[in-house]
Amino acid sequence: GQTINATGTATYRLYKGSACTGTPVYEVTVPVTNGVIPDSPAPGFTPPSTPAGQGLYNWQVTYNGDALNEADASTCGAESLIVGKYHPTISTQMRVGANGTVIPQNGSIFIDQTTSDGATLSGATATASGTVNFKLYGPNDNSCSCTPIANETVNVTNGNVPRTPAVGPFAIGTYNWVAVYSGDSLNESATSPCGAETFNVGKRQPTVVTTPKKASDNSAIADGGTV
Repeated sequence: GQTINATGTATYRLYKGSACTGTPVYEVTVPVTNGVIPDSPAPGFTPPSTPAGQGLYNWQVTYNGDALNEADASTCGAESLIVGKYHPTISTQMRVGANGTVIPQNGSIFIDQTTSDGATLSGATATASGTVNFKLYGPNDNSCSCTPIANETVNVTNGNVPRTPAVGPFAIGTYNWVAVYSGDSLNESATSPCGAETFNVGKRQPTVVTTPKKASDNSAIADGGTV
């Protein structure tokens, strides 16, 4: 062990890959006081926001010694970390027509109406790209296992997802939207589950209003109505 009043310096080095050799991606030297090595200063190392920034990294700390203590280094591989992609989530919102009233989960539209779907990425990089594929299943395909009746793909730009065009009208029944984000070099893919965005299609329900009518000579009574 070292003397209780060990001084000198210690150097933190962070290497990309499994071997602690070559030029480190980050290096900083700190003073040692009475045998205590302080943490490396913040903010430290930020991996580049490119695919090259992903992968395995290894820290190694070297004590440079002083008049009474030999130099020493921590074992390479004893402090490893992996830098990976972001893990975004995707949330969706269906509307009547291209951009009409929001349809709530298990909401309803009429048999002569159309619908569109939109999505929001959360937890992705600000420059997220790729595509989102929207599929519509139905009628009454509650497992989303049959061929979709609508299949629309939009391009993602800086994390923004355009809405689909309006699709429909539909037969009576239950329908499910599913949205799949493709991911890109910095973001993992993400999928909205089947059953998370369900709507029902039914007939309109008119009401009949009647108005009794009397003949001009009061000899008969007739009826009239509107729908």
